[in-house]
Amino acid sequence: MLTSGIAEAFGEGKNLDDVTAQWLTRFDEHQSNALTEIVNLILHATGSATEVEVFDVEDPDNIPNKLEEIQEALQAVSGGRTST
Repeated sequence: MLTSGIAEAFGEGKNLDDVTAQWLTRFDEHQSNALTEIVNLILHATGSATEVEVFDVEDPDNIPNKLEEIQEALQAVSGGRTST
């Protein structure tokens, strides 16, 4: 379940400019948390139940492994179908 500040802001009926400004403030305060929010928002928008954690964003050496995990999870849900 997506409980990011972005999802909460849209749930409160705020407009895009306000949501963006709030996210930029969070980004200025803690970049990794804000990037985690965005990645999870995108994953959820694609229908994925997979989420990343802050440590996934903070460890650039592990990003290829995490992307592979996400791809495998999506393939399992889609019955192995992928689009390229």
